[in-house]
Amino acid sequence: MNFNFTEQQQLAIDHIGSMVITACPGAGKTTVMVEKIKKVTKNLKAHQGIIAITFTVKASEEIVQRSSGSSHSVSQSYFGTIDKFCLNEIIYPFISHIWGGTSSECRISKNFDENEIALFETEYQKEFHEEWFLSEIDVFKRLYLSGKIVLKSVSSIALYILKNNPAVQQFIKARYTHIFVDEYQDSSEPQHLLFKALVNLGLIGVAVGDTNQSIYKFRGSNPEYIRDLIQDQQYEHFVIDINHRSHDSIKNYAARLLNSNAPLLQTNECRMFRRLMNGNISDASEMICDWIQGWKESGTINEYSNIAILAKKESSLKLFQKGAKLACRTYVDTPLDKLDSPSATLLTEVLAYIGGTSNSYQEILDKYLYETGIRVSPERKRSTVELFRILRDISDPEEILGTCKRIAEKLYLECNKIEEQSVLDILSHQELFDLYTPKNNDELQLMTLHKSKGLEFEIVFHLDLEAWSFPHQRFTGNWNDPPQYSDLAQETNLHYVGITRAKEMCFLIRCEKRMNSNGKFGNSSPSYFLGLPQLEGLYHFS
Repeated sequence: MNFNFTEQQQLAIDHIGSMVITACPGAGKTTVMVEKIKKVTKNLKAHQGIIAITFTVKASEEIVQRSSGSSHSVSQSYFGTIDKFCLNEIIYPFISHIWGGTSSECRISKNFDENEIALFETEYQKEFHEEWFLSEIDVFKRLYLSGKIVLKSVSSIALYILKNNPAVQQFIKARYTHIFVDEYQDSSEPQHLLFKALVNLGLIGVAVGDTNQSIYKFRGSNPEYIRDLIQDQQYEHFVIDINHRSHDSIKNYAARLLNSNAPLLQTNECRMFRRLMNGNISDASEMICDWIQGWKESGTINEYSNIAILAKKESSLKLFQKGAKLACRTYVDTPLDKLDSPSATLLTEVLAYIGGTSNSYQEILDKYLYETGIRVSPERKRSTVELFRILRDISDPEEILGTCKRIAEKLYLECNKIEEQSVLDILSHQELFDLYTPKNNDELQLMTLHKSKGLEFEIVFHLDLEAWSFPHQRFTGNWNDPPQYSDLAQETNLHYVGITRAKEMCFLIRCEKRMNSNGKFGNSSPSYFLGLPQLEGLYHFS
């Protein structure tokens, strides 16, 4: 397919040096990134590739698919998350050069336990900072030699190896020419420093992001790092700020949310709506489903899956589903999602195969073996394939679990009791197992605002727009005190993300009754976001 790129997009695509691209929602940043990757990889030598870092595995798979072409190869390139890159390209091959030990015997864990935290001489830092990491380097070395690497330390360890081992520097320079990082506003300090270190080695760096979509501060991300690159003369800054996704009235509302003086686009129609609904979210759900059903019958919409119900809290989604007259798919974290281990990751892939969202067991095996670097004999691989082939014919949850465990064992993994119970819980609850099955076009899409990032829908219903619910508000002990918000900047960005998922219409929903932290319903008042004066005249209300 041939695209007619805008002038902004073409300038960014044509630039050959290190750069920062800041792109608003719907600006086509993925398309620009893919086009740049294709342009670069066409001219590489046979042994060279690029590094393309994405925030999620799904985003990485999309970029791989779109970047591949008959005229060039990306086989020598790395596509994946920053953690996988650090582990597979730096830590596993080179950590033994500086710390000894055997990296293949290490297990990756999500967190430190209490005994491990006690090893640190200074106060334990939940958000990693390089100065603290270096001051406690002996503890990280000691944990590695005992067979453990904690996931949140991966970028720091990779940066340490890169700076202290000439062999990895030579490998990176010989193998890779460029590093692309998507969603750069979600980078942590160690990830930011690693990117800059790779560019200083001689790689051309391309950072893509949007400070207004920074919503992961609780994970250690900070939009200041992309601002640091913008101010660095080593990087050329390109702005792509034309939203090709949303109706102009939605663009106007979103722009004024962030900037009270933002210029407005001329439009003859307003598709931003505010609705005050009777009762609580379950009551509102019935009325909303009636509207949606009417749209379907009139031909306004073709599929229910084009409509998203977005909320700040999972509890709000559950309330909506309770009152819904239409089928819903609610995207929540499954028990396996909350575990961060190689075996949990493999079990997730196996369940996706059983459910049908992953149709190729060969792809699962190839991906797993590539990402872990594990080598298995042809005979062992064949026996693993045989286990996959029988999985879809099994209906008993215990028998499915037993087969999953045997697959894991064939790949030198051992499932613990928590992982085993997680699989059984998913298999025993249809709403959880449905998340591993292909999307049904007859289902409304229910998800949190955080999970909606990167997606788009014809129509969006944005819930939780009551005071205390969103943005989060702290109680000071005196009801007469001015509101105290936990992190208004982050929550404003989250509200912006929710609004800009909508292509044709966006409904901002406030319910008369709000559920408090004790699970009881009381009268609500409008969210802070509904009281912003710069938004007056940019929506319809009823």
